[in-house]
Amino acid sequence: MLKKIKLQNWKAHKQSEYEFKPGTNVIIGQMGAGKSSILQAISYAIFGTFSELKSKEIKVSDLPTRGLDGVISEVNLSLHPSDVEYQISRTIKNGITSEAIVRNSSGQLLAGTNSMQVTDFLAEKLGLDEDVFLRTAYARQNDIDMFLRLSPGDRKSKLDELMGLQKFEIARRNTIKLANQIAAKRDAQATFLGNFDFQKSRNDIETLAADILELKQEKVDLSLKLAEVEKRKAELNLKTRTLRIQLDNYNRMVERRELYRKQLEEISSKVSSEPDESLDSVRLRLNEITLRIEEVRRAKQHSRDDLERGRNSALEIEKSYGGLEEKNSELLISLKDIDESKFEIDKLEKFGDITSLDLRLSEIEKIVDATLESKNQMVGEIGVLRGHLQELESVDGACPVCSTRLEQVTKDVLIQERRGKIAELKETITQLENKVEDLRTEKFSLTKSLERQKLLQQKIEKDSELRKKERDIAIKLSELRGRRAALTDGFSQISTRAENLDKEIENLESERRQLDEKKQVLELKNQKYKLARDLEVIEKSIVGINVNAKSVESAEEQYRGIIQELEKILSRQRSSEFLIEEKEKRFRDLNERQEQFTDIEKEVEYLGDKIDFLHQFKNALLAAQETLRKELITAVNEVMGNIWNSIYPYDRWTSVRLDVTDSDYVLQLREYEGEWLNVAGYASGGERIIASLALRIAFTKILTPQLNVLILDEPTHNMDDKAIATFVEVLQNDLSSFLDQIFIITHNEKLAEAGNNVIRL
Repeated sequence: MLKKIKLQNWKAHKQSEYEFKPGTNVIIGQMGAGKSSILQAISYAIFGTFSELKSKEIKVSDLPTRGLDGVISEVNLSLHPSDVEYQISRTIKNGITSEAIVRNSSGQLLAGTNSMQVTDFLAEKLGLDEDVFLRTAYARQNDIDMFLRLSPGDRKSKLDELMGLQKFEIARRNTIKLANQIAAKRDAQATFLGNFDFQKSRNDIETLAADILELKQEKVDLSLKLAEVEKRKAELNLKTRTLRIQLDNYNRMVERRELYRKQLEEISSKVSSEPDESLDSVRLRLNEITLRIEEVRRAKQHSRDDLERGRNSALEIEKSYGGLEEKNSELLISLKDIDESKFEIDKLEKFGDITSLDLRLSEIEKIVDATLESKNQMVGEIGVLRGHLQELESVDGACPVCSTRLEQVTKDVLIQERRGKIAELKETITQLENKVEDLRTEKFSLTKSLERQKLLQQKIEKDSELRKKERDIAIKLSELRGRRAALTDGFSQISTRAENLDKEIENLESERRQLDEKKQVLELKNQKYKLARDLEVIEKSIVGINVNAKSVESAEEQYRGIIQELEKILSRQRSSEFLIEEKEKRFRDLNERQEQFTDIEKEVEYLGDKIDFLHQFKNALLAAQETLRKELITAVNEVMGNIWNSIYPYDRWTSVRLDVTDSDYVLQLREYEGEWLNVAGYASGGERIIASLALRIAFTKILTPQLNVLILDEPTHNMDDKAIATFVEVLQNDLSSFLDQIFIITHNEKLAEAGNNVIRL
């Protein structure tokens, strides 16, 4: 049961709250008052949608109250389907459902905040599908007889879907489709099996097994032979390498012998006489001279470093000296400017010092203000006099002030007096303006003199500071001149020392060159003795070597032959391994293929059993579908039959039923004589509506038992007054035994009489 709904910024409702009661709730009001939007809000709260939204006649962004930018719309519904109460809230922000929540009566969160979570939760708890609700329990305006307007095929499909029978049809079609797919798979595999020769496959497997065994034995034999050849190869390799090493040693010794002989001849030609010193004494003396040269060079480098440092210091002194001289020149210019400022300020103070000028300027400002105030008063007085003058000139016979009779002579006198007064005031104003101009000229001159004196005074105040800086700079300049003179003397001494060091290095280098020449001669002499000894040793070694190129070539030829034999064995071994691998792979493939075809035989048999089962299942689905359809139609017809006599006010039709054919559901009425006729062909517009109402009440009762609510928007369309009166009576007395709540939207005041709860908009 629906208990209460709150609407905020929902279509025509800015802030609305409505209580609902068991029985009939009538919502009545003029067009555009927001009646239908209340029922739309109920559907939106439960399912997140309603008929117009689902059919895309409107969008979610159309639901917030128009004319309010950036508003948040909210729907809150209190739902009490059984012993549990649900508080449902959905919020629309920026044109979409931003939040949805379900709470119990204690405020505990049951679902949310995702909109789909809330919809799924309520669908499960209510056992209600939104399509069933929107097509049965929710009848919007002009849609009560919707089932009659559908084509036969659509009507059969829609009603089967509402009653859940479409699931059986879908399952039956899927069963047939699956059976056909399995049959196609079985036939394809059976055809595949027919093309396979099991006996040939077994013969091939036996032949491959024998070949593999023979190849493996050959592989073992080759391995033994390979070991023998590898041993011979190692022996020949050692022999060949030994002979080659001996031959190489012989050739190198012959080359060295010739080289040593040539070197001895060259050395003998260079060493013509015996030096008078030993090699060791020459080397010792050479080392001493080299060390001395390094010491002198380091001393020379130190002198250069001292000279460079002195030059850098001199450069710094020159830079500092130049900077101080520049600052001194600037100070002298500034001091001269200060002296000129003192002279100028003495001249200016003859016309008044800063204090007296300030006092005079303040006095001038006061005089100017007072003069301008007097001028403004006179201007105001002139305005008053001109007003009086205009009044006097315009009146005829009576005073505009006291209303007494005014003679022309008196009037002329008064006019003349006021004109004279105005001329006098104007002259005074001119004098005041001239005075103000003179004062302003004086003020300008005095201000200029005052500003110049202040500026000069600021310069003079820096006199002592600048003179102190001048003295400091003079002291620093004197110090820098002393340092510069000292550096000049140092430069002269360093230059003299560097020249002496250069001469000493030159003498030492000459002596070192002479010693180098002696050293080379002595080293050649020692080398000559050593070469003679080495040559003697080499000649003795050459005599002891017994090897020649022919014996080496013979050994290498045998080694190459054994390598070729080894390559042949390895090639044959690789070929055997490849053949074994290929035949084993083919052997496995044949075995796997035979096993695969055996499995296919079993699968073909299994698929046949599965097809038989699916045919049985299809027949069971058809039987279950027909049984459930009959039970549902029987229940629907029972409810319609019970309500028909109450809701139909005439005698022409005695009952109503829903009949089913192979391709359609047909709503029929029974004549008094007992014949059943189709509503679509024989009933009037009002009778169609009454029959459709009976069908919707029955569907609501049978298909939505958890909610048990019927929503009707303008249900009396095409009904005459008697039918409406009967409908009102049924709402008051009979429908409560079928449904918990009925919601009716109308602008017909007669229907308000039927309401247990009337909401007026």
